[in-house]
Amino acid sequence: MKQLLAELKDLRRKPDGDVYDPDIKKIAARLGTDHKLAQVLWDERDTATQALAIYIVDGDRFTERMAEKWVKGIGEWGICDSFTAKLIRPKPFAVPKAHEWAEREREYERRAAFSLMAQMAWQENGHADAVFIEFLPVIEKFAHDERLYVKKAVNWALRDIGKRNANLQKHARKMAQKLSKSSDKIVRWVGTHRISEID
Repeated sequence: MKQLLAELKDLRRKPDGDVYDPDIKKIAARLGTDHKLAQVLWDERDTATQALAIYIVDGDRFTERMAEKWVKGIGEWGICDSFTAKLIRPKPFAVPKAHEWAEREREYERRAAFSLMAQMAWQENGHADAVFIEFLPVIEKFAHDERLYVKKAVNWALRDIGKRNANLQKHARKMAQKLSKSSDKIVRWVGTHRISEID
């Protein structure tokens, strides 16, 4: 364990402190699935250890209880998005968690909600349009959050819902137009930033 932690500590770091995914993947390929080790690594709360934990945890054994524990330990946007994409999106509890985490005040718990919505929108899955239509009032409710990594995720969710199909495009465009007329500059930003991508 000490040797692995030292190896992870010595990895190349991006300017924002994130690690390069290919470096993590190489170590993960060497280790294989190791559910117990993944839990220990996550609790280290370092970007590299958490990135590796996401790759080596046993997804089939990743429970809702673990999801709740892990989401509270996120402190970086890249880890947040990897966590939701790889571990939460495929789960049957993904939709309720998106609604639940949006109500949380902590930055990365709330970001997790909206990155999850966006990821579900662009992935092929069996979710009905109603699932995404019900996300839109949540997007509206939290469009005022001025924190960079939250507002970007809220905007991302709105855009990707609109890109899912023609029906959702109409609903997302209507919401974007409503937000763009707000007196709140953050809400206006969410309603206008790269919204042309849904056309």
